[in-house]
Amino acid sequence: MSLLQCLLFQLGSYFILCLAGMIPWTEQSQDVLAFPMKQRYPVFYLYSQDKLYVGGMNVLYFMDFTTMEVNKTVINKEHPRCGDTKNCTIYVTLVGQLEKDLLVCGTVETMPACWKLKENTIQQYTLADEFSPRTPETNNLVLITGNEVYSTNNGKTVKNIFKKIHGKKPFLYTGDDLMKNPHYIKALVVDSEEEVQDKILLFFIEDNENVRSTEKRISMVARMCKNDPGPSKLSAYNRFSTALKSRMICGYPKAKQYFPYLQDVFMLKGKEKNLIYGLFTNAWNHSAVCSYNLLDTEKTFDSSSLWRAPKTNLPISPGTCLQGNRTPEATFDRASEFPELQDWIEPSGKEAVFQNSSHYRKIVVDEVEALDGNSYRVILLATAGGTVQKIVEIDDGVVSVLKMNPFNETKEIIYLTLEPKMHLLYVGTNAEVTRLPLDDCTAYNETCEDCVRSRDPYCSWTENGCQSILKQRRGSQNITHGVDTTCSGQSDFKRRKNNSSLTRLVSENATCITRNSTCTCTLILEEMQRSIPCVALKRSVNVGNGCAAHSQQLILIALLFMGHLKLIFLFFGL
Repeated sequence: MSLLQCLLFQLGSYFILCLAGMIPWTEQSQDVLAFPMKQRYPVFYLYSQDKLYVGGMNVLYFMDFTTMEVNKTVINKEHPRCGDTKNCTIYVTLVGQLEKDLLVCGTVETMPACWKLKENTIQQYTLADEFSPRTPETNNLVLITGNEVYSTNNGKTVKNIFKKIHGKKPFLYTGDDLMKNPHYIKALVVDSEEEVQDKILLFFIEDNENVRSTEKRISMVARMCKNDPGPSKLSAYNRFSTALKSRMICGYPKAKQYFPYLQDVFMLKGKEKNLIYGLFTNAWNHSAVCSYNLLDTEKTFDSSSLWRAPKTNLPISPGTCLQGNRTPEATFDRASEFPELQDWIEPSGKEAVFQNSSHYRKIVVDEVEALDGNSYRVILLATAGGTVQKIVEIDDGVVSVLKMNPFNETKEIIYLTLEPKMHLLYVGTNAEVTRLPLDDCTAYNETCEDCVRSRDPYCSWTENGCQSILKQRRGSQNITHGVDTTCSGQSDFKRRKNNSSLTRLVSENATCITRNSTCTCTLILEEMQRSIPCVALKRSVNVGNGCAAHSQQLILIALLFMGHLKLIFLFFGL
């Protein structure tokens, strides 16, 4: 059968999609809780696996996914800074747990303030200035770890510093020269077997003032000892003495293709190793995901020389965590003057996990053990268009297994977090929050082939359909190849759900996101929503950036949809 004959075959009943594999699309989740009023600057805090707090304007919402109820606590407007103003506005900027109490901080008419929530009663809290910025739109970062708090909010000053503001003394801060006009992304705590070796990683984007690259802004990570005692230098007694930084690289060095702008960070504490995942974009808002082995990152900080620093002997290496003793003055001076590493932080495998033309905003990563005994990492990405994409890492790249549209209306996703014990994904907008079980297999619940071909590590085919392996570890599953001979001869398991979980077949915007993968075209029966391979179109070729190798087929598809059959014949010279 010729290519043209194949395309025209039963044209009235078929339509064509260029697919990077068949990617199911699920519609709205049933576990959706809406805010009584939309919030311009909502902040979220996952309190437990089924309870969430959301701070807004003059209000704190409590979302209970067990009872599916929303309760609200009004933030007291009778604050001294409000005076007699009836329209005094309080924007919540921080919700978190501190010293067994729920801490709520915000800005009251451009002045920071904090409260504690006890027995559903909001109470004034004395600490405030460095817990909240003065305006809700200000880029800021607050890290709460145990009873210690670190912040980039600096009260009435405008210095770009990261400092400890609560907990065990000393209250240290970074020097003025560590960061150049930073935009903060996230701060993480890296625990070690010895408490003295615990670290803080601070991720940010800053102005590029060096000559090693041409970008105006670059992505950086700074590392400092969590229990840094400070330097022995009297004039800098309250400075972090172990703070160093390095540039984070994400892209494909061989192709000289880089994604310089860090969007989000997630640390996966995996079964075999701990990984840091970074979500990056480029000037065209295309996205790439890179993973960094935490041990390799630590080795880079421990072994790299300092960029432009003179090569002279020091009492100890810069960045060394000491037990009890303060950092020697000579070491502190060197690190303070030359805080940047010569070596950059490179991703595992020296290249990105994958890239895509989609604009992703948020990332979390889960890990699950499949029926073959192997652990698979599952990447969840929130797009600018309000969808969530589920991607599985395999040996030779990644597989996109599912797209989810969690809400009825298209809204920008501003919150994405994972509850790893129960494998629950929480997704939030400025109007509502939903909870998505990652082991929901209804999107592939048509046939054995659909279930196994999905390559979703949470799902396997049983006599009851496509089921979660977290509830019952048995059935047919093949993550590596997506095929299983046990499916042969089995009758289709037809099961239609209500509209909230109806599955549709959609294209992946003609983008192949798997390394060393193929982009093929498939005929799809519209009425039955079943795939029928077209042999003439199965010309598999390696692709690096989408389906460019199938440009003729794509042009043909566009023409066919528009009904220009004459142009089709002209295109092929018929």
